[in-house]
Amino acid sequence: GGYSPKYRSTVWQIIFLGSLAALCVITTIFGNLVVILSFVLERNIRQPTNYFIASLAVSDLLIGAISMPFYTVYLLAGKYWPLGEFICDVWLSTDYTLCMTSIYTVFCITIDRYCSVKIPAKYRDWRTDRKVLFIIFLTWIIPVVVFFTSIIGWQYFVGGRTVLEGRCYVQYMEEEIFNCILQVGYFWTTLVIMCVLYTGIYKVALQLQRKSDAKHKKMTSLVSMAGQIMTKIGIGMSQQQKTLDTAKFF
Repeated sequence: GGYSPKYRSTVWQIIFLGSLAALCVITTIFGNLVVILSFVLERNIRQPTNYFIASLAVSDLLIGAISMPFYTVYLLAGKYWPLGEFICDVWLSTDYTLCMTSIYTVFCITIDRYCSVKIPAKYRDWRTDRKVLFIIFLTWIIPVVVFFTSIIGWQYFVGGRTVLEGRCYVQYMEEEIFNCILQVGYFWTTLVIMCVLYTGIYKVALQLQRKSDAKHKKMTSLVSMAGQIMTKIGIGMSQQQKTLDTAKFF
């Protein structure tokens, strides 16, 4: 059977929530578009490390242009989906792909920063344009394969579609074990590793700060010592000059 929404938004709710969602969509698209245009037009910032930033901006822009508008309409309609099963599955596959790509890109940025402070010389030599572009390619192709296969193909794997007509959600959500493994694999594991890496970045930064403070303290001590020596030399020369003047006087 079909699905009938349990509630419908009032006109004022639709206007308010729709306006708020439109503002978020426009802000997301505009902000990420500025980043992309800056990367394309400004040659000086087209460095390998900024490729990840540009890729992240692309995924977030598409989230703002595709994921957010469709979900807003779905939500305002009382979670009723009028566009059919195929559009639903394509939208969900695209949404999950973009979110996973965004997560993986942030993960790559974290690794890039960690290696840049931990092994700067070796990593700078290893990090070529081709290698970075290949890594970015993986952050896009892996989510495409995982989610377009699991979301669109799930109904064929289990022998039928159980999502009610008029609803739009990922069917494998009904399989707790598979859903749990997938969530742990692509989200929680990534999050834990990122936390560990940022802890490492903090420790390295703290060590560098301590070395800088020690170096500054040593330089201050040397300057102070040199000043004391110069003062003693000046006093000695002054006393010697007074002695010579006294001898000349007598």
